[in-house]
Amino acid sequence: MKTAPKILIVEDDTSLAWRIAPGAPAALRTRALGVLAQYRTGEGLYRTWLAPRERYECIDVGKDPNPPDAGIQIHVLLLLAKSDPPGARALCDALRRTFGEERIWVYYKAAPLVPLLRQADLRRAGCPLRVPEARLRAAAGGQEPWIAAARQLDRLLDPEGGWPSSPETIALLSALADDDFAAVRKSPPLLYHNDFTAPTPRFYWSEDFGYALWLRLYLAHRQR
Repeated sequence: MKTAPKILIVEDDTSLAWRIAPGAPAALRTRALGVLAQYRTGEGLYRTWLAPRERYECIDVGKDPNPPDAGIQIHVLLLLAKSDPPGARALCDALRRTFGEERIWVYYKAAPLVPLLRQADLRRAGCPLRVPEARLRAAAGGQEPWIAAARQLDRLLDPEGGWPSSPETIALLSALADDDFAAVRKSPPLLYHNDFTAPTPRFYWSEDFGYALWLRLYLAHRQR
């Protein structure tokens, strides 16, 4: 007898894919939103894995095998802002109540870079949340230059945030580019990690992301 394949889908990967899906039929989008809704918690947040526990593969789960995570909520909210505005408002309200609570910072607890870079998207979506300073201070060692770059980029993209001075941005760009971008190779951006309550810690770095962030900051500075 054939058994059903074990397919594990991540909530925010699904949300990101559906945001850019070209001309997806309304019926399919509705079905996708229905699946997401099945993993919504009682406080209005969304769990990480779109699968029952018995179908997990290659996941080193922590204390909660399927937790809601702050970074994942951001990506779900950006999908809902496009496809289900009332749902986006409800999720934004839930995040306003919980965004500062450490318990929902699971996969970005020491990797706040991506949520920080999403602040501009959240403003455009009508949910201007800001990553708590406690989370930025808790970033893994060596991430300070990337957090600084993301902060400056966010200020350049925020018409009300107060632009950094040109010398300030040039100094940071120069420091990151010094010695043929040695900073990227020595301590690349940390994008996310696994649940720290799991038995084995895992970290996911990207040198390419470092180059892309440098270019994005450079262009934003030139275009301001």
